[in-house]
Amino acid sequence: MSEKQAKAYHRLWRSELITAFICGYFFVLISQGHGVNLDFRLGVPGALLIFILLQGALYWFIREQESKKQKQYSRKVFKGFKEANKGLFILYPVFQGVLLYVSTAQFLTLMNAVGVLVYFFAIAEYVNYYYFSLNYRQFKKPSDLALELKEGEINENHH
Repeated sequence: MSEKQAKAYHRLWRSELITAFICGYFFVLISQGHGVNLDFRLGVPGALLIFILLQGALYWFIREQESKKQKQYSRKVFKGFKEANKGLFILYPVFQGVLLYVSTAQFLTLMNAVGVLVYFFAIAEYVNYYYFSLNYRQFKKPSDLALELKEGEINENHH
């Protein structure tokens, strides 16, 4: 692979990592504005979003390393992440149901609405990494990771 491509991968993993840290910082700031260190209603979906962003950073870091060293790394860890994400996505609506049952007043707050928006953004990031690109230039084109995971499944089935 070219030096140009390695630099592009480097920028991608760095930007994903920086985005994860900035999101975490903003989630803490927003919560502190409401008098708590980290509000659970924002912390749960925020942690999910950060977890997914870190997966993207890891993926692009691996791609950069491969482009520099011509060594292939396994993508099996991303299959595990993909399944773990699905479980985490199920937990948040359960949390919301419990919150609604326990305290309707806490459920009907701006903090919870922001948390729900972050949750949907996490879903969008998940789809962007594991299924198809949500980039306006390549909308609905399979993502690089989705193609690689599918190729890995095909290769595993042929052995």
